[in-house]
Amino acid sequence: MGADIDKMEQLMGVVKHIGVPGSSITPTGATVVFIAPDSQACPVDYSTSDPTLVNSFTRVSDTGTTVARNVSITGLSSGQTVYYRIDCAAQQPTGEFRTR
Repeated sequence: MGADIDKMEQLMGVVKHIGVPGSSITPTGATVVFIAPDSQACPVDYSTSDPTLVNSFTRVSDTGTTVARNVSITGLSSGQTVYYRIDCAAQQPTGEFRTR
């Protein structure tokens, strides 16, 4: 017997950041995939010009219905570098991808 690490991380609010699968990247968007610690909404903020996501970003809503999340970012242009932040209450992992 040992500690239930999954349960402990859930209580701590840990987000399991899976990333942006290459198969989801198109010339106009992509899907950010993660496991949320609970059923609360975790919107995704993104920017094509501000890697810090402080001065300029767009927020994509998240329904928060299940812990496994797939949040789509759309309306981009081909060849853009996109910076994103998963905005859960206790943790906000970040990442980036480039559209095709």
